Amino acid sequence: MWNVIFWMMPVVAQAAPILEVDGSCPGAMSVDITDSTPSGQVAILTGAGLGTTEVPAGPCTTALLDIEGSVALRGRVTADALGGYGLTPTVSAGACGLAVQALDLTTCEVSRVVYTPESTAEYVATEAPLTDYDVDGGYYRLSLSDDAVSDVIDLGFSFNYYGETYDTVQVISNGGLSFGSGHTDTHCCSGETMPTSGAYAGTDPMHLAGWWSDLNPSATGGGFISYDYGEDAITGERFMMVDFYAVQPYGGSGSAAEESYFQMVVFEGGSIELRVLRGYIDGSAYTVGYQSPDASEGETLFFASTGFLESTTYRIEPR
Repeated sequence: MWNVIFWMMPVVAQAAPILEVDGSCPGAMSVDITDSTPSGQVAILTGAGLGTTEVPAGPCTTALLDIEGSVALRGRVTADALGGYGLTPTVSAGACGLAVQALDLTTCEVSRVVYTPESTAEYVATEAPLTDYDVDGGYYRLSLSDDAVSDVIDLGFSFNYYGETYDTVQVISNGGLSFGSGHTDTHCCSGETMPTSGAYAGTDPMHLAGWWSDLNPSATGGGFISYDYGEDAITGERFMMVDFYAVQPYGGSGSAAEESYFQMVVFEGGSIELRVLRGYIDGSAYTVGYQSPDASEGETLFFASTGFLESTTYRIEPR
């Protein structure tokens, strides 16, 4: 009689990936993935909150996510030999408070849902197509040369910015504006991410960057800078507008192709609009953004050294 012994090899199911998110928002965050398929790919997705969404394409088509509300693919990474991956992105205020889930593209297993931190920012910015732009510019012309800061200009009302009240501004010929008086830094000769650091922050940081780079309004064909006042036709809210019209970059050729048109608008109620009709880029860094007077808080809304920007409004509102 034969005694037959059957050895059964245990089947171990692939565990779902583990996702952890930490840090501050907006700002630097850490995203760590473990227990995914070794050397496999993992998708990182975000949504507005908990729900059910079917993956529309890719190797995990029809797999179900536990998030919903304009689900967005934030990244696709390759895990290491142990099934782990870590990254430290710097995120804007728009990424705060989102539901996040990792999808293992080999097993189609999903992690539990975690959330990015709630925003600690005092302002929130939104981007939209440009709809309101006065091409004629402002009534009051400024005589600003290359790398210059204007005299103090009356804002026309009291304006609260990061807890401080201002009634004056100064315009920077390199594409910016600062509230109050005593500003002398021209912020030459390139845009930077905001909030700025090092030499670009210093003791006199730029508050608003409408199209910050090395601009020269006094160049041949360099356009001009002006400002004006107005009231919203519906709400009656007062505002001040600073207009850069056909301004050339430093060393520009003077051709129409190199002209930039943009505006910075400050509203009495506390909101700000940075409007770019056409932003020319010549290889230098160009910035649209805002930051606190001490450069400890803020947000880069646009930053590039190639391409261009057209017909875009960034509206910045207090939370």
